[in-house]
Amino acid sequence: MLSDIQIGFFARNGFLHLKDFVDPETCRILVDHTWTRMPAEWKRDDQTSWTGQLRDSCHLADLRVRRGLLQFQKGDLLDHPIIQAAFSADNRGGELARSLIGHRLAKMRVRGLYAIVPLPETIKYKGLARPHIESHPAQLIALYYLADVVPGGGGLLVWPGSHRELYPSMGSKLEHVATPEYEAVYRKWARLQPIEMSGARGDVVIIHHRLLHAPSVNRSPNIRYGFLCDYQRDDFRSLCAMKPSADLWEDWPAVSALPSSVREASPDFELAEQIGWVDDRPMLVQSQTLSDHSQDIDPSSIRKADASILARSRQDGDLWVAVSDDPASASDSELFPRGSDLAANGTVVRLDGVDLTSVCRYDFIAKILVDAGRHSLVVSNLDRTAWLRVIKIRLPFHRSQILVSVPLPPARESTVPFDC
Repeated sequence: MLSDIQIGFFARNGFLHLKDFVDPETCRILVDHTWTRMPAEWKRDDQTSWTGQLRDSCHLADLRVRRGLLQFQKGDLLDHPIIQAAFSADNRGGELARSLIGHRLAKMRVRGLYAIVPLPETIKYKGLARPHIESHPAQLIALYYLADVVPGGGGLLVWPGSHRELYPSMGSKLEHVATPEYEAVYRKWARLQPIEMSGARGDVVIIHHRLLHAPSVNRSPNIRYGFLCDYQRDDFRSLCAMKPSADLWEDWPAVSALPSSVREASPDFELAEQIGWVDDRPMLVQSQTLSDHSQDIDPSSIRKADASILARSRQDGDLWVAVSDDPASASDSELFPRGSDLAANGTVVRLDGVDLTSVCRYDFIAKILVDAGRHSLVVSNLDRTAWLRVIKIRLPFHRSQILVSVPLPPARESTVPFDC
């Protein structure tokens, strides 16, 4: 499907933009399907109705706080026949991915329908969206444009060449295991000015999983419609437990087959520094600044932000303690806050007599450092039923172990001994 020239461009820059990849009818159907998820009061032909606080698959937030980005995931999208026919590993999308990876693929990971609603110039932000790489395992991330994307119209931002330095700086080939080297490389690249990928209906932008990228603010009159999915080798789980070498293409036979002079050539873009860049989370600039944990922000937004930080903080061998009043957490080895603000209700968690501090607002989640042997967790002032877990992080992360999972009744004090 791809020429050596195209694969070489991907190798140098970490992305590839292909035109007219998806047929117009598929695009039309998926744009229509996006509108089945939009707020009932919104009208397709009236931009003034595209405003306010709304819920997508991730959280409830004001359109200004979410920088216009809506993510509609799961549900009927996972097995939607139009999506499977156009993008799955057995169809044209998978053929594109195999052309770059050069290996049999696992089932496509459906990320969903991603829309970026236009925002007026009067709503200003301190800077670009913070660049990132995904916290879940994938080799290729594909964004299919379902309608035209003009410059300034919400196109994907990419930092060409960043994949070359980020890949060997990670602690896993595919999982997000940050190292001190990664943090230094990230800061170096994040201060540079990205390029924006505008395009036409039916185009696809496919990127390497370690390429820094970010959504952009849409200043056009039209919603940016997209479909997002991931591709990876069918043995990707085993790669998650391996550390990367200096060879960026060790698991990409299609790229490795190119002459080294082609795949190792310098990126095609020279990025300038962003003016006024600072290494913090860009915030909305209004008469009243909104912080990440403002009381004005819906709890689902705070949970989502904290979960993202936790997903990027895990290290193989870590021990975490989690207390939640959400029963769904009892058998969950992920660090995802689902319950209430226990600390605000007076709940205190102690390890071997020392108070712990939760790293998130909702639930009580803290990393613990202990030697092998017998230890004691004490939960005080719990005014509701909750579940305590001790989780040992393992690679791949889906194999992390729940060492302790016990229900806690409302009580002045509950003691949970555990061995590690």
